[in-house]
Amino acid sequence: MNKKFIIFSILILLLIAGGIFWWQSQPKDQIPEGVTIIKEKDKKLIKNEVEGYEIEIPKAFIVKGKESSKLEVLSKENILMQTEGYFHSELLINRIENPQNLSLENWLQKQHEEFGFLYWDQREKVEINDILGYKIETEGPIEDYHYFFARNSKIYVVTIPCSSEYLYLIESFRLR
Repeated sequence: MNKKFIIFSILILLLIAGGIFWWQSQPKDQIPEGVTIIKEKDKKLIKNEVEGYEIEIPKAFIVKGKESSKLEVLSKENILMQTEGYFHSELLINRIENPQNLSLENWLQKQHEEFGFLYWDQREKVEINDILGYKIETEGPIEDYHYFFARNSKIYVVTIPCSSEYLYLIESFRLR
């Protein structure tokens, strides 16, 4: 009986250790200083105090960022694919300095002249939560919508995949 108890105890310890290992191996949010995540029932609210915006994402998505000026949001499936060499963000938010304080239209025009946008002529004016901006679609191996907004000598670029299933992400973007 003592031998059975020892074997049973070892099996229980192995199950507990395996559970802890599995739990620790799950992707977790990696957020930089100045960014907070408020978890709600079925979503997360990302508040970037440093850059002055907030956006809602599904609770299952993972936030990755080393600095507040660039945050990436991935599904757990895409994080697993990242280890295989391919991944695509569900959402990417970049803040770019605009030291000349150009209007968004002039800043975009300058970027187009220097670097070129593939679909510059097809850019579309948008308004998201009372923020005026532009949407430019890119084509190629990865098709994305790039939304551009300006405020206080900063340009915000919010990128989502070209799919209607991701439009709800941009609809929750707010500048503060």
